[in-house]
Formats: sequence, C-alpha cells, structure tokens
Amino acid sequence: MKTRCLQRMLIGLGLAMVLSVPWASATNYYVVTSSQQPSPTPPWTNWGWAHTNLFEVVAAARDNDTVYVTNNAKYYLTNQINVSYAITVRSWGPGGIIDPTNTIIDACAPGTTNRHFSLSNYWATLAGFTLTKVTCRRLLK
Repeated sequence: MKTRCLQRMLIGLGLAMVLSVPWASATNYYVVTSSQQPSPTPPWTNWGWAHTNLFEVVAAARDNDTVYVTNNAKYYLTNQINVSYAITVRSWGPGGIIDPTNTIIDACAPGTTNRHFSLSNYWATLAGFTLTKVTCRRLLK
C-alpha cells in the first residue's frame, strides 16, 4: 500500500515538474523587398505579413527562430546586422531551397560603409546569401 502511494506521488511530482518547464518554441519570420510588400504587418510570421526591414526582423527573433529572406532581391544595408541569439537567417528560393546567387546583401548603401553581419552567438547561422559591397566600389571610383 505504501509503495503504491509513493509511486503515485513520484509520478505526480514528475508530471508537475515536466509541465512546469517552459518549452522552447521556434518562430519563423519572413522578409521581402519593399516592392513586394508595401505595408508589412507584425508579427511577420508568414509571407503575406512579411516585413521589408531585415534589421527589425533579426532584432525580434530569439533562440531557435528562423528568418527567411526572399530570393530574387538585393538588400542594401545601412548598418551592420547584429545577431546575438541562436537564430538562423537564410535565403528562400523556389521550393524552399537556399538561393545565394539570387539573394544579395550589399553592405554599402549609398553614402555608407559597413560590415554585413556580426554573429555573436555560437549557434547563430547565416546561409544562402551573396554578400557584396558593390555600391561602395561604385562610390569610390
């Protein structure tokens, strides 16, 4: 009798501990060009509500989140993008493939010179982009 009661208490305690642990959930965020989305709507969690500002989306993302950046676009950075959480920032091509040849990030918007990204989290991932400073080269000529 005592053994059965003790077993039930331990099972109940274990279940209570499992249910009290906050489970990590991942959110997918989406980024498109301003011509594709004239009025982005928070929370930017699907292509219909996608944001046009990569800085803001990366700043909103937290551990385990993924930021999808549409392909066939060129994004001009005016500042470095700081990634301090364990997130994935990646391009999105047809069928979900990574598309570095058609997703270009130029770190030199007219009149600025910057780095592209600073990844300060060991688990942060950047995938599927062509990183350039083409505009800088044109400005310096």
